[in-house]
Order: sequence, then C-alpha cells, then structure tokens
Amino acid sequence: MMNNVDIPILYHSETSVCSQKVRLVLAELDVKWQGFFLDLKKGEQFLPDYLMINPKASVPAYIDGDECLTESNDIIMHLVEEKFKSSHLSINPNKFDDVKSWLEESVRFHTSVHVLTTLSINREKLLSLSPEELAEKLNRFPDRARAKRVHDVVQSGLEGIAASTSIIYLKNIFQKLETQLQRSEFLCGDSVTVADLAILPFVMRIDFLQLKPDWSDTNFNAVDDWIAKLKQRPSFKKAIMDFHSPEALEKYKVHGTPLREELMKL
Repeated sequence: MMNNVDIPILYHSETSVCSQKVRLVLAELDVKWQGFFLDLKKGEQFLPDYLMINPKASVPAYIDGDECLTESNDIIMHLVEEKFKSSHLSINPNKFDDVKSWLEESVRFHTSVHVLTTLSINREKLLSLSPEELAEKLNRFPDRARAKRVHDVVQSGLEGIAASTSIIYLKNIFQKLETQLQRSEFLCGDSVTVADLAILPFVMRIDFLQLKPDWSDTNFNAVDDWIAKLKQRPSFKKAIMDFHSPEALEKYKVHGTPLREELMKL
C-alpha cells in the first residue's frame, strides 16, 4: 500500500478489541484513514520495523502527521478533543470526568478479557509448548505483567489467580454496566459518547465467547438493550462485524462454551 502522508495511518488487527475501540470512533466520525494489518498470531507486532513505531509490541498505533499514538484511549481523546471537537462525539464538559472514568475502566476490562480469551482459545496450544518454547514466547512481551498473567493461565487454568481475578471482575463490571444503564440510555447520558464505544468491544468479546455472566443467576436486560441499540449504528458493522469472519465467530463460540459450562459449576 502506498502511503498518503495527509491521511492518518492505523496499525491494527482484525479482532483486537483495542483496535475495535479506535475503529468505532473513526467510523462514527467518518474519518478517512489508511489501515495496515498486523497478524498477531504470526507475531508481526514484534517485527523490528513495527517496534520502531510501537515499542510495546501492541495494537493499535495511530500516526497523524507528526503524532504517533500507541494507546487506544489516547487515540480516542486525540480524535474527539483535538481533531473533531465539534463532532457529535464531542465530550460535554459536565460529562468529561464520567467519560474519562469509563475510558479508564476499559483498560481494566481489557485485562480481564485478555485472560479469558487466552483461557478459552489459546491455552490448549500454549500447553503443547515445551517449557523452553513457552518461556521464549513470553519473553517477547514487553509488558511483563501481561506475560505473567499468560503464564499463570497456562500453568493453572481456572485455578490460577489471573483467571479467578478476571472472573470476579467480569461479574462486577457487568453489574456496574447494568446499574448505570438502568439509569440512562447510554453510559454517560441519553446519547452515545466515546465511553460507549470504548466499552462495547469488550462486552462483545465476552458475548462472542458465550461468557456473559448470567450464569451467576443475574439478568442484564439493560446491557442487552444497550448492545442492541449500538448494533444498529452503521459504525458497529463497519468497525467490528466487517472484521470478524463467520469462522472467527464460530471459533469464539466453540471454545468459550466449555468454559461457560465450567463457570456454571462454580
């Protein structure tokens, strides 16, 4: 692909939840951007050329002129507070703290979702590696806390600290969402904000994995209504569903369902 220096560049991955956060905002704002895919399964995030852009070896990374942003929340705030301050996603000053709080929550949500995705989909493959191969793989992670969590998932599964902590968080965050969405149509009031767009991909990953915590005998009707409303927006298809093949969605379901059955026994 030829680069047009006047058009922002997004380095992203098809099903990366943090990539989805940014793509949702770009789609809502109707921003023209150039996309470069990184195949995370092949380890393309560790390629030297990409590490020069993002030493954290993660996606997304967003280049806009002279600026290079490598955190999804920073990219979102750059878009709505600097580039498109007069858009429908502009943050009401009275809601700024609430929006920022949900963006920060999305970071914690990401940790739980990553652990549960690893537990559902990747653990079996990682277990097939020799101790030396696993250590080599984990040593490539610049984020040592993330590497430690993956190691715990591989070694201990549902009995590990990473899994148990993530399951507790999952139940708590869905209850927090339900409580808020019983009060207002969206997370920060009666209109969509970047708070909704930042949280939605993580909720959808849990939904794709069949892990929504209604196995704890709790209903999340307000969350379901919120999801349904956001699914109707053109940005949902453009930023999320167009990047998920039927095979990928089936894989989430097939691997997540056995974990759900285990959770129902707890």
